[in-house]
Amino acid sequence: MKPLLCVLTTKEPLAIPPVWLMRQAGRYMPVYRALREKVGSFWGMAFNPAHAAEITLQPIRAFQMDAAILFSDILTIPHAMGCTVEFKAGEGPEVEKYVSGQTLLSAADQNFCETLEPVFEAMRETRRKLAAEKFDNVALIGFSGAPWTLACYMLCGNGHDKNFTAAQNFAKNHPQEFTALIDKLTDAVIWYLKEQIKAGAEAVQLFDSWAGIVPRESFNAYITTPAQKIVASLKAEFPEVPVIGFPRGAATNYEAYARTTKVDGLGVDESADITKLDVSCVLQGNLSPEVLLGDEAVQDKKIKEILEKMRGRPYIFNLGHGVIKETDEARVQRLVDTVRQKL
Repeated sequence: MKPLLCVLTTKEPLAIPPVWLMRQAGRYMPVYRALREKVGSFWGMAFNPAHAAEITLQPIRAFQMDAAILFSDILTIPHAMGCTVEFKAGEGPEVEKYVSGQTLLSAADQNFCETLEPVFEAMRETRRKLAAEKFDNVALIGFSGAPWTLACYMLCGNGHDKNFTAAQNFAKNHPQEFTALIDKLTDAVIWYLKEQIKAGAEAVQLFDSWAGIVPRESFNAYITTPAQKIVASLKAEFPEVPVIGFPRGAATNYEAYARTTKVDGLGVDESADITKLDVSCVLQGNLSPEVLLGDEAVQDKKIKEILEKMRGRPYIFNLGHGVIKETDEARVQRLVDTVRQKL
């Protein structure tokens, strides 16, 4: 069995944990930047199955990661629902703001399904390429943004305000409409992830990148409950497919999130003490992406510290968030070599 799937399904630790990185295919790689310059737009790559598959395999060829995560973006769902989403070079996404009472497409709408079909074809093409290039031990991961994080972008228009004040105010002042939006996004995420699995995803990850800003009293309603519904629906149809939850910044809510949602894996950001988490699922991540920008000796030390802490526990090596665009490729290779005890 592929190392990543073995750990997630058996919950047994491996002597050398599987390793992959969030945002492992992206701007820090010259081959990616060359293709981006040639194509000219983010959606021109993400919604072109050949380009998306090629980008997905770039870090697999370069670093022999244990998992390939499909090249796409968490904002594909808002885009397919009718919100205009634009990516400008060197900047974050710009999203057409959700207006109170605005009608959005649902997973039952033909336009929604047709917009996302290139993503599923990219998944199928990636499976074909992985097989053709003999990457037999590489697991293919699909993903989606979680409802709260999607709502944050939709209500704020971009990620410049890291507290997403407009989203928090909308949730407070229009609780019924905000709950209806979360419910609609939850249904869309369920459909989207199921279609990715049908197209070849062997595991899926739910990215709640802004879970850390949810008011404590609302964490269960906006983070945990939607994730629980998503996991339960996926498991009812695809019980063998592992689900990784990543409620970034969850702090003291990590354990309750894992217990309630019943995720197979729990992504942990760098601010948490991963050794103190009392959970039955597989743990993943915890290394700060900024470590890859600093001193090499410090990087080696931090990696080895985490490996030693997690020895004897089911664990997947990853970062606490995505690879930073200024990261040198050589530092990613050094990370992989350190995890695999080559350094």
